[in-house]
Amino acid sequence: MTEQQGHWLLQTVFWLVSGKILRDKQVERFEDLNLNDVEEVFKRLAKHYGTEPLAAGSRKKLEGLRASARIIDRFSSLALTTTEALAYVYENTLISKETRSSSGTHRTQPLLVDYVVGNLTDWIEEIPVNERSVFEPASGHAAFLVSAMRLLTEMLPAEKAIPSRRGPYLRSRLHGTDIDPFALELARLSLTLTDIPNPDGWDLRVQDMFIGDRLGAQAKKNTILLANPPFDNFTPQEQQQYRDQTSDVRFVNKSAETLWRTVPHLPEGGVFGVVLPQTVLHSDNARDLREFWSESAS
Repeated sequence: MTEQQGHWLLQTVFWLVSGKILRDKQVERFEDLNLNDVEEVFKRLAKHYGTEPLAAGSRKKLEGLRASARIIDRFSSLALTTTEALAYVYENTLISKETRSSSGTHRTQPLLVDYVVGNLTDWIEEIPVNERSVFEPASGHAAFLVSAMRLLTEMLPAEKAIPSRRGPYLRSRLHGTDIDPFALELARLSLTLTDIPNPDGWDLRVQDMFIGDRLGAQAKKNTILLANPPFDNFTPQEQQQYRDQTSDVRFVNKSAETLWRTVPHLPEGGVFGVVLPQTVLHSDNARDLREFWSESAS
């Protein structure tokens, strides 16, 4: 099986599971969904997500998907499925060792997310309502964006927190990027489930965040930065690849590079919560980063 075929298989089956979740939660336009009608499932999900329907492919592939749909349809109700449960399944069953190694993927534990966002709450509350905007690079399944969505909703006046008014507000203020397209599939569903009954419309982009000035440009447009970036180091081959694309990296560690390319570009009054490996505190390569923070604090 090629990488492209593997991605198609994961995505199509995940869309079938997503259809069942939305049906079991009685989301509008999904209450009467027939999972065995695979093409109709893809059509409704595409409309909900604001994207093109997945192609079922050949007759043989379609029959295979129908067989999968029948199995999924026999699952117990998924009405109580949480974003945390989806994240657990993704991190423990859908990430291969190769993906974990090549992308530096590691778990963003809910307790850690709550701790980071909780400690930023008072500062975020000081940011004017219409200036609160969140960016999560290397977002994975969007654990920080989901938490930030809940917080921003709680901070809205009651009359603006109703679904019809909070929907457009949240979708213009939550932004994520990741190199793994399937991780963003999960992120899209997690955000959508957190903001039921509103449809998708989330700004989630598949991209290599270390190419060009993508991180800095995005950081300039947001007042809140939340991230749990890759902890591993750039390999010599990766460093050369970025040099070839005129995107030289300054630090060997990817977390340090992420911090360097984002935080200095945040607008005045911006806040950030970034999970970092301990090596950033004492490694020789990160000395410039520590000196920068020391000078900025003085």
